[in-house]
Amino acid sequence: MRNRYTNLSIVIAFLTIVPFATSWAATIKGHISDANQQEPIIGAILYIKDNNSLHDVSGLDGSYILRNIPIGTFTLVVSYIGYAEFEAEIEVGDNSDVIVKDISLILASTHLDQVIVVGKGNGETDIHARSIEKRSDNVVNVISSRSIDLLPDITAAGVLQRVAGVTMQKTSNSGEAQYAIIRGMDKRYNYTLVNGIKIPSPDNKNRYVPMDIFPSELLARIEVSKSLTPDMEGDAIGGAMNLVLKDAPDHMLLKASFALGYNQLLIDRSFYSFDRSEVQRKSFSEIKGKDVLATPADFPVSNLKFTPGHPQPNMTASLSIGNRFLPKEKLGIIISGSYQNTYGGANSIFFSPNSQPSEGTKPFEGNKPTFDNIENRTYSTHQVRLGLHMKSDFILNRTNKLSLYAAYFQLDKYLSRHSEGPVINGSGVGNYIARDRSQSDLKRIFNTTLQGNHQFTSGLTVDWTAAYSRAWAFNPDEAELQVNSTQIDKPILQSLPRIWQHNTDQDISGYVNAGYAINLDQNRIEFKAGGMYRHKNRENYYNNYSLSPALINGQPQVFTTIEAAQWEFRPVEGGYGSQVNQNDYNVTENIMAYYAEFKAIHKEKLSLLAGVRFEHTDLSYTTPMPISFEGRAGTQQYLDVLPGVHLKYILKTDQNLRLSFFSSISRPGFFEVTPYLINGDYFDEMGNPYLRRTTVQNLDLRYEWFTKSTDELLVGVFYKLITDPIEYSFVRAGSSKLNLQPQNFGDATNYGFEMVLIKYIKTFGVSANYTYTKSKITTNKQNYYIDGNSNIVSDVVEQTRPLQGQADHIANLSLLYKNPEIGLDLQVSGIYTGRLISQVSPYFGLDYWEYPVTTVDLSFEKKISKKINLSVYGKARNIFNAKAITRIRRENTYYDGTFKLPEQDDPHTIVVRKEEYRPNYLLGIRYSY
Repeated sequence: MRNRYTNLSIVIAFLTIVPFATSWAATIKGHISDANQQEPIIGAILYIKDNNSLHDVSGLDGSYILRNIPIGTFTLVVSYIGYAEFEAEIEVGDNSDVIVKDISLILASTHLDQVIVVGKGNGETDIHARSIEKRSDNVVNVISSRSIDLLPDITAAGVLQRVAGVTMQKTSNSGEAQYAIIRGMDKRYNYTLVNGIKIPSPDNKNRYVPMDIFPSELLARIEVSKSLTPDMEGDAIGGAMNLVLKDAPDHMLLKASFALGYNQLLIDRSFYSFDRSEVQRKSFSEIKGKDVLATPADFPVSNLKFTPGHPQPNMTASLSIGNRFLPKEKLGIIISGSYQNTYGGANSIFFSPNSQPSEGTKPFEGNKPTFDNIENRTYSTHQVRLGLHMKSDFILNRTNKLSLYAAYFQLDKYLSRHSEGPVINGSGVGNYIARDRSQSDLKRIFNTTLQGNHQFTSGLTVDWTAAYSRAWAFNPDEAELQVNSTQIDKPILQSLPRIWQHNTDQDISGYVNAGYAINLDQNRIEFKAGGMYRHKNRENYYNNYSLSPALINGQPQVFTTIEAAQWEFRPVEGGYGSQVNQNDYNVTENIMAYYAEFKAIHKEKLSLLAGVRFEHTDLSYTTPMPISFEGRAGTQQYLDVLPGVHLKYILKTDQNLRLSFFSSISRPGFFEVTPYLINGDYFDEMGNPYLRRTTVQNLDLRYEWFTKSTDELLVGVFYKLITDPIEYSFVRAGSSKLNLQPQNFGDATNYGFEMVLIKYIKTFGVSANYTYTKSKITTNKQNYYIDGNSNIVSDVVEQTRPLQGQADHIANLSLLYKNPEIGLDLQVSGIYTGRLISQVSPYFGLDYWEYPVTTVDLSFEKKISKKINLSVYGKARNIFNAKAITRIRRENTYYDGTFKLPEQDDPHTIVVRKEEYRPNYLLGIRYSY
């Protein structure tokens, strides 16, 4: 009994003492920031002098916390590279509990006597990205270089898919992101800038730029503007993507990285390559002359001999060097380069559609999808990506600055595709078809820009730009070998097409802007006006040779090897190729634009920007066709008046409310307005010289809350009324043939909701965005069905559907861990893309829908030496092997009927394509000085 009371006394005494004991210790917490930029400093070291056990490292948001500080007076020390050491006396009294102490560090260089330091914010930080979003006049989303470094992506295209409201059209041969779809608006409705200057496209038909040509290592940030101000070019409906490349630094800069990796797909199967040494960039007639007749011996076949094996590891490398020179550091220069040599591919199954579906039994249950053959495809893709850029600025004096920029981007893709599978007929499987296709796709972009910024008075500023840009591409000797057989051991050789195509797109542009600002008590008024002129010239060359297999003793030739195959031209004149054809074209386009805008700021709370932009377009084209050919040449001229109003109200210092209205356009592709004719795999395509530009009225409303310099909450809605959207539909060519043609279709609408959340707490962070989009367009479709009298009816009906490429739901979620004390950054990222139309069918109800897909990526960076700032990093993409599946949303008669197709897993949808890419890994080192 005595022991029981003794134990109870001890417990009571302990519970009594604990509250008093905790009052003898305190907690010190707060945030550490840059005194000049007010940006949080990550990784600053804090400690109590003479007490090594009391220390911490500032986290992702600059926060720190020191616990269990005893009663007394102590010296708090804060140190960080490049900043003056901070010391403060902290007194912990009897009643102290939590002491909040925010600390601002001062750059060490600012303590030098009689030295004037002229600096600028680091344009590559998350804080600077949030600052741009907060201060901008329009709706914009920004991803910084710091975020890009940690992302698993190695191209600008991959980075863009992390932006709210952006989905990427991916290549079927490797699954890599390529073209941006912004807010459900197809790639044709967006444009690309490099350092604020629009660049031409190496695409042989269209204006949009392949975003996978830009290595991510060269980027300082990506800005996606979703509303346009009058001083911006007006031909974007979804948005404008500005790739801001690394700027000349304020001090010596050296950054380098090197990484190796592998695609798991190529561990599990062979990579197929072909000999490129004999592939000529120019066709035979370009080399020898149009009057020289080619023979089959003039066409090497080494590019059709596929060699299996395992490729070298993927390799990426980058280097950036920059500094400031001359007295007072007037001259700044940075030179950056990136090289990527990667191998990838895909395994897929594709159900090749018949050019015409079979009849249904009811008017709106017609068009039963039918297929010609099943193709099991094996893609092997080798990509070589090179990026070089140089930027220099020269500070004449405090009010005048010149800058020169030059960049070169190159992307070479070499594709080997092997496909094989049975022909499908009405009763089941028929003949067997095998195809081997080799393709070289070589793209280039060059840009050089000279700019000047001048301030003549306290209110008057002028800036100007002169730019030369050139994009070009080669697609030399695209060849496809095909054999058909009723017996596996007797494949019959088919005709062999050999296609050469190359194009150039050249821009010469000039810009000038003048602004004047007046301060009136608590108000500020700004006027701005300017103009732009661009002269564009685009040329396209196309030549097609078709070799026929020679008859052996009057019989079709049985294929053995590509070297043993015998070819001929039938007729012999086929050796001239298709030298004169309507797919060759030359386009000249002159755009003159001028604008005026007015901005009023009331008491630093309310900002109104209003203005109007005028864009005059003068386009002319010619083809080599004879004068008698209809549409051989043509012109288009039009003037667009594009008003814009942008209202921003600052609810609090960290909260904005925006309302934007603007008009914009989208010009047709260059190829689309020429009388081209392409023989497609399934449908022939033809141009439309009468195609009109698309116009749109845009409305945006967004609430913004920047809770800290790195945190934000953005919530907004948008609406677009689109006039004359461009879609492809059937037109009758002759009495019985139907061709696909780009056409304008009345009005379409597009509206939706966006949300962005970025939040950091100490060493943990979350970055998330979600976009809901809904669009609607009505177009004409062909419909086949059997009526009540058993007659086959073919008519044109209207169908309402979403815009091509528009997904209802898009979501990104990244979980981040950053521990400066151990030098570890870790990020797990997920992307969800909802159902969307990947290919519009000219037939009613037969659109191809890409079904929802979720990809998960992992990336990390770990410092291995703080003294020399050396780290190891890794990137793993698609770690759960997400597959791309495309379906037709019709009752699946191939699911459990008498004639079944493989890969069918749903009685209510038909699988028409399934692609697998496997995970991709990269491990490297990174150094910075």
